Amino acid sequence: MVNDGRRKYYAQDYVFAEAEAIFASDEALFLEIANMADRDFPTPRQQGALIELRRRRLISEKDES
Repeated sequence: MVNDGRRKYYAQDYVFAEAEAIFASDEALFLEIANMADRDFPTPRQQGALIELRRRRLISEKDES
């Protein structure tokens, strides 16, 4: 079996992850992004956490890099 790299995610994965992030605590969201291995290609949960933290104004666009 050949491993082609990253798992393929669907738009539905990102929608569900963003919806779950709405109910998560600030600490849980920060932990989610603290464990990012690849900042260029975040998982749906990590992307949802980033979006929610920005919405709550706990991080800014500049903080991502």
